[in-house]
Amino acid sequence: YKWLGQREISGDDYDQSWTSMQDLQSKSLQAHLRLGLVCVVFYFLAILCYFWAFRGWAFLDTCYFAIATLMTTGYGDFTPSSHSEKMFLCLMAFLSVSLIAGILGMIVDVLMDAP
Repeated sequence: YKWLGQREISGDDYDQSWTSMQDLQSKSLQAHLRLGLVCVVFYFLAILCYFWAFRGWAFLDTCYFAIATLMTTGYGDFTPSSHSEKMFLCLMAFLSVSLIAGILGMIVDVLMDAP
């Protein structure tokens, strides 16, 4: 094979380059998944700190609210009451939509690259 018209590469070199590229893609995916996990943990900690620690909501109610907000379900059984809660929740809702879109994008990439 000629690669970029510069030099001939043998089958072994091609296989080694292909394996190196697959390893690099695998490491990149793992790094993205770790980053996604860190973002989800940060999201939950931010909601827990704000609504449970500072606003006095029950722990399980806060976890339920965080999951419902992350999944953009919004049942309406728990709602923010003050302006600061509403502003904080707007920021968290924007972050959750971005986070879900990023995670779904990674899942689609994995499915598209699967043999």
